[in-house]
Amino acid sequence: MTTTLNGVTLMATTIGGVIGAATNLFNRFKQFTTTQLDRIQQFVNDAARPEAYA
Repeated sequence: MTTTLNGVTLMATTIGGVIGAATNLFNRFKQFTTTQLDRIQQFVNDAARPEAYA
């Protein structure tokens, strides 16, 4: 009984850790992607202004 309980606890902890790591990685990727999109948007906005070609 104790062994099974410990095994389940260990497994739950591992799954929780994997999910946490995946979530963390996803959030970092999302943040990076958003930053890149912001840079592209800024570039497009700057290029669209008439004074950019003056």
